[in-house]
Amino acid sequence: MKNRTREELTPVQEKVAKRMAAGIVDRQRKLAGWLNYSTRKLTAKAWLILLAFFCLLFGGYCLYLLVIAFRG
Repeated sequence: MKNRTREELTPVQEKVAKRMAAGIVDRQRKLAGWLNYSTRKLTAKAWLILLAFFCLLFGGYCLYLLVIAFRG
């Protein structure tokens, strides 16, 4: 890989980049607020059940991908 020098952004590009970044951060905050609101009443037992379900779901998918890759 070559070391590439970073090109300077024009003022318009800089303004667009800042607006895009602000929009992304705003959506992240809204999503985090909604998730906190939606899960505020979950008990520790419910969180453990959700965690186990998540691990089983994605662990099973990873296992499926491994099997498919070696059968191939």
